[in-house]
Amino acid sequence: MRRKLHVLIQFEVCDRHNPVEARKPKPGYHARGLAADLVPLAVPLRAFYEVVRAETRIKGIGVDHAAGYIHVDVRGAAEPVFWVYRNSRAVVTADPLQEVAYG
Repeated sequence: MRRKLHVLIQFEVCDRHNPVEARKPKPGYHARGLAADLVPLAVPLRAFYEVVRAETRIKGIGVDHAAGYIHVDVRGAAEPVFWVYRNSRAVVTADPLQEVAYG
């Protein structure tokens, strides 16, 4: 039996006038409609990460522990890319959830 997950889509698509997108040299995945920032409701971030990680179409996964959301995107990559946000900057890592345990 499949369990339903309730998720708040925090940042679905933004236009190029959004301050975050405006700083980028080219439109990001959000501006192109290929990404969303998801906040799990009534589910621990770690459990939600495992669900996201199991979806093979998702190739970009970034975890913001402080804000409690996971960025997902469907970039055209053969293998997934993982990162954690530190001071609002994305830092590539092999396991974004290890950041909680080891800093």
